[in-house]
Amino acid sequence: MGVSNIGSGGNLPDTMTVDGVASDCIVEGDVLKLGGPFLQTWQRKHLRLFPNRIELYNKSRDGLVLKKGVDLISMLDIKEISPEFSRVCKMDNCISIKLKNDTRLYITSNDKIMITQWKEEILEGYRNFL
Repeated sequence: MGVSNIGSGGNLPDTMTVDGVASDCIVEGDVLKLGGPFLQTWQRKHLRLFPNRIELYNKSRDGLVLKKGVDLISMLDIKEISPEFSRVCKMDNCISIKLKNDTRLYITSNDKIMITQWKEEILEGYRNFL
């Protein structure tokens, strides 16, 4: 499978990562993730979806993807993904992912077309993993 760059503005050859290494990444791009100590702050992240996991990378103030501090979410740790968007902390079109430890992960974007594609890709990846 090739790598799709949703909203990242990059042009990567099929199956190659930014580092030039072969990858099974399904799709990647920039999203907003609800975070902070009280889950009230939307943080810019770079998300990469793989057949068996989701990777969320921090971004620097100037928009560069930081390699350190990546959040890895295994498909094994996911309990359910809501098939419908929800409204969370004043943001519409949020993808809600419930983990087996009962914590929730909320992802969104200001671009409705992009977040709709993200939702479809994440749901499909999760279904294919089961």
